[in-house]
Amino acid sequence: MYEMYTKEFLQNRMLGRIKTDIDKSEGSFTFDAIAPAAIELAQTYIELNGILEKAFAQTSYGEWLEKRAEEYGVYRKAGTRAYGAVTFYGADGTAVPEGTLVQTEAGLQYETVKEITIAQGNAIVNIRAVTEGTQYNIPARTISQLPVQLTGITKVENTGPIVEGRDMESESDFIQRLLLKVRKPATSGNKNHYRQWALEVPGIGDSKVFSLWNGAGTVKVLVVDSNRNPLNPEGELLKTVRDYINDNRPLGADVTVESARRLDINIAANVEVEKDHSMDLIMQEFKTKIVAYLKSITFLDNFVNYLQIGKILVDTDGVKRCHSMKVNGGTDDIEIDAEECPVLNEVNIAQTVEQEVS
Repeated sequence: MYEMYTKEFLQNRMLGRIKTDIDKSEGSFTFDAIAPAAIELAQTYIELNGILEKAFAQTSYGEWLEKRAEEYGVYRKAGTRAYGAVTFYGADGTAVPEGTLVQTEAGLQYETVKEITIAQGNAIVNIRAVTEGTQYNIPARTISQLPVQLTGITKVENTGPIVEGRDMESESDFIQRLLLKVRKPATSGNKNHYRQWALEVPGIGDSKVFSLWNGAGTVKVLVVDSNRNPLNPEGELLKTVRDYINDNRPLGADVTVESARRLDINIAANVEVEKDHSMDLIMQEFKTKIVAYLKSITFLDNFVNYLQIGKILVDTDGVKRCHSMKVNGGTDDIEIDAEECPVLNEVNIAQTVEQEVS
């Protein structure tokens, strides 16, 4: 809105208001005296542009977006720390204090939640990540190190996975949830109300509501995680959503909360690669774009667009041309059932060598 108010524009306008018989040329006293004021005024207009962006939800960010959302009772979902258990091995009687750090080879650190003592050669203790984030979700036997060595401890490992770590809600998801609250008011347990309840649970990225799905008074709520992937049917997150919705639902409503079913998307293609481009980097960029595309259509479209996937492939940096491509073994759009969410499963891209013309 204020882009035109540059230092030059403001200085020329100020000079234009001075009597014409005074020297206003560059380097004159008048010109040099006005220049600092023009610079400061231009900076003020830059700040005004920033204030305008912060004032509207769709262009706001950070703490300003959070303050805007709080006016409507919408609060950003915090991340959660991953948790699990590790086994310490060592001499009987060795004490492992609460807060002892363990870590993976990659340097991800976790802390014990209570003090334990080794008995019969080992002891199991619960741990949690030192901070929030999905990067702390790791498979079994990944933790193997002690940043600070403990006398009497010979080995540490996690025999099971470390789970339930979640990132703070992304700004894009936060904005969409705020706009949903404002544009689709929730009243008396309508469909919007159930969707908002589901989205208020940390770790839930989207939801879909079916009213009267199994007769009068019944409601089905489908959910996916923040990456638009299905939830573990036996996991804690799905249980949390069920409990939260049941605590808020209208009296008498029969509510079923389930995870969306996974629809695997497998892509096989044959491409010609431009010189000095790595197939590994091409694969990485292509997968990232496909995941973003599938995320964007979850619960919105009823098919995966074959041509859109082809466009993403040929637009990937380093791809010169695509000779063939199949999605789930064919060249048609992939239908998405009402209770499914598409998830990228396998990508196989073969490189065709360009034939030299003799």
